[in-house]
Amino acid sequence: MADFKITIDFIRSVYGNKEFTPLAVPVFAGNEKAYLNECIDTTFVSSVGKFVDRFEEDMAKYTGVREWNQRPPHVAPARRCEERR
Repeated sequence: MADFKITIDFIRSVYGNKEFTPLAVPVFAGNEKAYLNECIDTTFVSSVGKFVDRFEEDMAKYTGVREWNQRPPHVAPARRCEERR
């Protein structure tokens, strides 16, 4: 417990001694709600849909991979990660 004392003291200095201390506070600063609503409305709330496709395309561009099946063996596409759950 002594190892965590500095961290706990810092958190308490920021949030005080409230009964509930959030460890992660989501920030919705853009189109997140619209994107979630679109997923729900189109029933694409799993491992398929245009947002998954866009994520995979953006990740391929970022990593320099042309297609998801040309990725390095240690990088799984989002769909494969979702299927393993």
